Amino acid sequence: MATNPDPTPDDAPERRIRQAGNQAVARREVLHAATQDLAAALEAPGEDVEAWVASARDAIARMQESLRAHAREAEQPDGLLAEVVQWQSSFGPRVERMRREHRALIEQAEALQEYAGQTSDPADIRRTATTLVDAVDRHRHRSTELVQDTYNLDVSTGD
Repeated sequence: MATNPDPTPDDAPERRIRQAGNQAVARREVLHAATQDLAAALEAPGEDVEAWVASARDAIARMQESLRAHAREAEQPDGLLAEVVQWQSSFGPRVERMRREHRALIEQAEALQEYAGQTSDPADIRRTATTLVDAVDRHRHRSTELVQDTYNLDVSTGD
């Protein structure tokens, strides 16, 4: 059975939502990978403290860049956050919260990068970086909920 590759106007919103959701999943996976890399770097044995600190700093830099890319993509005029507001204008406050979180997470990563450049104490770096990892994980979960809620409200249920 062949499917019609050209959506009718009636199924275009559902297709756009699905496409935006798929793009959000891809962005989340990149951010998740950076989070996992940082967590792994923090757990790595620190027998050679200088090498461990250098590895942690590199992972922090990757996390910082992933956060910037995530925010840039999500907040672009045709990005996920704009789509959410277009589909569900009542989600505007939740979208604004996501934008504020992006700025806060980037600032937190920048501060961590600066701090990690000033200290070589693994315990301090671990503690501070773990706070960022936890904050990013919470943000990722809220982002998933937002996309799911948007999809669930926009797609009509049938019999």
